[in-house]
Parts: sequence; C-alpha cells; structure tokens
Amino acid sequence: MRAAALDSGDERRDDDDSLPSLVVGLLAGVFVDRHDRKRIMIVTCLVQAVIVATIAVVIGIDGLALPGEEDASVAVIVANLKSGLATL
Repeated sequence: MRAAALDSGDERRDDDDSLPSLVVGLLAGVFVDRHDRKRIMIVTCLVQAVIVATIAVVIGIDGLALPGEEDASVAVIVANLKSGLATL
C-alpha cells in the first residue's frame, strides 16, 4: 500500500510525524508515571470542557464564523444537531 502511495505522486512520508510524537509521547509518559493519573484525567477533562465552552460562547456572540457559513449561530447548530439525533 505504501508503494501505491509513492507511485501516485504522494511525496509525504510517514516519518515526518514520528519525531514530534516520539518527543511528546515520552515527556507525557514520564509526567503521567510520576503523578496521580486520576487527577491528570480530571484536570484534562476540565481543560477540554473550558475550551469547548469558550468556543461555543465565541460562536454564540458571532465572534467566530464556522467554515463555509458566515452567518452561523448557535440556534442553527442546535437545530442541526437535533435533526441529526432525531434520525437515529
């Protein structure tokens, strides 16, 4: 499969992303091994929730336009989510 990707003119190699992943993975592994895993998971979930809430607020005050829709609002997003969940 890799040979097919190279034959199609794709110049990207899998090795391009390995060094940053290796460095970050090793540092994260050392950090997690030395600290309480449960506390780390709670803190990262809280940070993730704050980031998501901040993005929602910024979209809600029309400070951030979604790609492809300049007049996006929270009401439109919620309506789309409700219609998507109704089909399940």
